[in-house]
Amino acid sequence: MCEAEAREHAFQILRTLGIFSDIYTKPTPFWTTKDEQFIINYIAKHGVHNGAYRIIAEHLGRSRDAIKNKVLRMRKEGKPV
Repeated sequence: MCEAEAREHAFQILRTLGIFSDIYTKPTPFWTTKDEQFIINYIAKHGVHNGAYRIIAEHLGRSRDAIKNKVLRMRKEGKPV
């Protein structure tokens, strides 16, 4: 199980127990290179389809809008997204 899957599994348990809300934002506003690489790899493999940003957001523990904005910033920086 990868880190993102383990994190999501833990959040599912907390949500089931009513301890955690469905909307979770990372406690830090910083993006890691690992986060960026996950976005690049996901889009390279699956493309940008309906629900892609939501799926990426679930894996990274961020909101859909945060992912969308990050993808737009990465494109402006010339990264292969």
